Amino acid sequence: MKKIFFLSLLLVVTIGLSACTKQQSSTSTNQNKTQQVQQKQGDTTMSGTIIEAGGNYYLQTPMGERQIIKSYNFELSTYAGKSVTATGQFSGDELFVTTVK
Repeated sequence: MKKIFFLSLLLVVTIGLSACTKQQSSTSTNQNKTQQVQQKQGDTTMSGTIIEAGGNYYLQTPMGERQIIKSYNFELSTYAGKSVTATGQFSGDELFVTTVK
């Protein structure tokens, strides 16, 4: 009888703790997503060289990072291979460039 009581108590505690851990993890994930969205709002200005690779255009920063870019305002091919400062807004992971200097 004591074994059944002990096992039942252990089961209840385990379920309770796992529910708390799962809820905390979910809250943390939602906070991270909110922070990422907030970071990508408004205009973003980046400097680097525009390169074309695989049918896409990228802005390659002096640190070697590549940011996929797109534009409805002008042809990015005009700037391929040139160092520029581009300003635009993010939509997902793509920077939609509105001005290039």
